[in-house]
Amino acid sequence: MIKKYLLLAALFAIQSEGFAYETLKHELYVCADMDLGNGKWVTVNGIFRRDSLNNYSTIVRDTPGISDLVFDPRNHAYMYVASINGPLTTYDRCHSWRMGADWRMTEAKSIDMDSGNFDRIYLALPDGVAISEDKGKSWTRREAGLPLRGKYAQAIKSDRTQTGRVLVGIEKGIYLSVDSGTNWICVFESNATVTDIQQSPLNSKEWIATTKKDGALKSNDGGLTWHNLHVPAKNALYNVAFDSINPSHYAIASLLDGVLTSDDAGNTWNFRNSGLPKTHPIFRVAIDPDTQVLYAAVNREYIYSSNDFGRTWRKDGLNHSTVYHFVFLPVTKK
Repeated sequence: MIKKYLLLAALFAIQSEGFAYETLKHELYVCADMDLGNGKWVTVNGIFRRDSLNNYSTIVRDTPGISDLVFDPRNHAYMYVASINGPLTTYDRCHSWRMGADWRMTEAKSIDMDSGNFDRIYLALPDGVAISEDKGKSWTRREAGLPLRGKYAQAIKSDRTQTGRVLVGIEKGIYLSVDSGTNWICVFESNATVTDIQQSPLNSKEWIATTKKDGALKSNDGGLTWHNLHVPAKNALYNVAFDSINPSHYAIASLLDGVLTSDDAGNTWNFRNSGLPKTHPIFRVAIDPDTQVLYAAVNREYIYSSNDFGRTWRKDGLNHSTVYHFVFLPVTKK
């Protein structure tokens, strides 16, 4: 009976309360686990796609703990996934999957593609970094320069302007490689896990990282040096989002402090929790590159959306969900 319920849930769209998106330049994909049993954890897990009517539907088998995904820009049928089972690859838009690694590379947290070599994929693991040079068919460790202890990696991001240049956030700080992970150097030392690293879509030299104890960090020189943004949150920060239109707009998620936004490139910050559930446990935020709508994923509740950068909120979709990542994919012209 449960299997039948899961199958039916996966086949039907999960309706959103937002508005239609008919002429957007990006598709929205969400990595999430959903509880359809009202606390009993009858689940539909994996990847959800938002359609033009603003409904969310599953596009992948019932696989829990998919934390991140990246598409090959040459062919969107090629997808690479970081999951609790390790790195997964599909070459036929989720009809079949390939596991490129064994039990030694499980519980992957983040995945990204090299900006100049789309066959090269970077993977963040609980005990370090792995890289594939063959579209996810095989994976090898590349950790020279990373500390022997404290290699727990939760965020990895390729520099979109330079082949082989990649930053990884681990338990001991932020590390940079300019040779596709062959060698790493520490660019920010920390004793708090780095939870996210993002590059500005408008200024390639500008990067922001979030951490569990060191707050939010910003670099204006491509990740070589970092300074604290003094975000007024008292608890762990989980991710950061850039606005693709307004270079002064940032948003940050905190599981205990909620949503924080800046209108002046991080000089000042505001809590934007009015209209969210009282406890507002926010695990992920995102800013739509087409509409500038701000999304906040309330843990085990709805995704909420805001048209005024967090001043007011409404329920958007995916009730009873835990969202791990928002991915905006450019629409391919047919």
